[in-house]
Amino acid sequence: LGGTVLDPFAGSGSTGVGALMEGRQFISIERDETYCAIALRIVVRLSRRACSRSGSSSSNTKSPS
Repeated sequence: LGGTVLDPFAGSGSTGVGALMEGRQFISIERDETYCAIALRIVVRLSRRACSRSGSSSSNTKSPS
């Protein structure tokens, strides 16, 4: 039950999104900086939505600079 999902070819981050939606942690690896930025943007946006739905403050979600 639960666990960590490893995605060695992250692309746009859809596996990470699926992991978050199932309540799991994930590790994504992507060598292309463009896809890495896309995936990061998508996952941060999803995390903020999840925090706002649960009543937590989205200010607790830090995005890397």
